[in-house]
Amino acid sequence: MRVPESERVAAHLREAILSGAIAPGERIRQEELAERLGASRLPVREALRMLAAEGLTPSTTRAGARGCPGLAGTRWT
Repeated sequence: MRVPESERVAAHLREAILSGAIAPGERIRQEELAERLGASRLPVREALRMLAAEGLTPSTTRAGARGCPGLAGTRWT
C-alpha cells in the first residue's frame, strides 16, 4: 500500500524539525520544499497543516510556516 504524498512530506519535515535540520523560526518555503522532495505544492501545503495541528509549525495566514521554537532535539514518544 502506498503512503499518501502529504504524509511522506510531513514525515520528512517532522524529522527535519525535530533533528534541528530546520532551525526554530526558520522559514519553510512551500515551493522550495516541493521541488526538493519531488512533490507538488498541494501535498506540501497539507503536510504543513498536519504539522501545525501537531504544534510543530505555527502558521500565520499569508506569512508562511516556520519551524517551531524550542522543539529542536525533541523526540516524539
